[in-house]
Amino acid sequence: MMKRHKLLPPVIGVMMAGALLAGCGSPQSNASREVIDKPGKQITVIDTAAEGRKNTGEIQVEQIEKLKDVYGRTWLSDHEAIVERNHVLMIHDFASNIERKLTENPATAGQYLASASPDGEHVFFTGGNPKDKYDIGGYLLDAASGTVTKTGAFSMLSDMFWADPQHVLVSTDDSKLQLIDLQGKRTAVKFSDPELSDNVPRMASKVGDRYYYLGVHEGYTVLKSFTASAPEAKTIQEGVVTFSLSPDGSAIALEKREWNTTKDAELQLIDASGKKLGTVAKGTLLGRPSWSPDGSKIAFSVYTEGEQGMKGMYVFDKASGKTTPLSTEIQAYDSPAVWSPDGKSLMVYQTVYEGEKSNNVTYVVHLK
Repeated sequence: MMKRHKLLPPVIGVMMAGALLAGCGSPQSNASREVIDKPGKQITVIDTAAEGRKNTGEIQVEQIEKLKDVYGRTWLSDHEAIVERNHVLMIHDFASNIERKLTENPATAGQYLASASPDGEHVFFTGGNPKDKYDIGGYLLDAASGTVTKTGAFSMLSDMFWADPQHVLVSTDDSKLQLIDLQGKRTAVKFSDPELSDNVPRMASKVGDRYYYLGVHEGYTVLKSFTASAPEAKTIQEGVVTFSLSPDGSAIALEKREWNTTKDAELQLIDASGKKLGTVAKGTLLGRPSWSPDGSKIAFSVYTEGEQGMKGMYVFDKASGKTTPLSTEIQAYDSPAVWSPDGKSLMVYQTVYEGEKSNNVTYVVHLK
């Protein structure tokens, strides 16, 4: 039973998103928007003075770029991002609109995921074996020298998370967690969770000395936590589908859902111990929340049935408690938004349906 429920929430989300959003769109006024088409992308420049609803808070959208047929992965700097185009990782410069390969000799059959370290000096990425594209490996790139270090096999069910500038946290198929250092050496993280069985700890994350991940309890996903000094994992919140740690670890944004009911999911804030701090949004569908680098804001996508419900991409300001809509066109539920280092741009990809055709589109929202 646990095995069946391990991947059930994400699968349900994708199926619901396809059913609810196919052929569905929210019209927006074009009077305050100028659309500019450039090779491989489209830019929407927004006149915030004409859109009065954008002036109710401090957060304002300057422009939205659309990159076609790419997956936006991570930021290298305030104006450069790594995107996946045709299974090759490219560095896209938004200032010049020029792309170049992340590495000239990847020695892989294809490159897929990528995540830059907090200091931007290294990139962890995955690639297929030239002899077997389904044999996925992990690699570490030194951004300054271009040196690539192999880190061994990477589970297709695993997530990657930079625990600090020197270590990447990954999960393994045998229900374990490992830390990978910059030399590619793996060290097992010691913890105890009998309920994991043969399930993979999902969305494993770490701040300070505390680890978090999605585990299982009685067949349903729960948020668990442990430390090196107290390695027995404890459930701190039930009914959690996705979660994201604030940079300082003082708060957690999570999607909470009551299974086997028709109730909307909730985007909640809790503290490190699991105490509820408040509810940010409710919706039929919720995307994984994403904290800004300074921990002051949370970006998320939401879809609520009914004309008065929230739809699209929003940013929540923790200090003021205000939620600002960014775009009703962006409704990404299978990938979290990624903030640029300066907190002024957001990148997220989603599948856009046009009739029976579907395309991968990366949206980049530039804030004023």
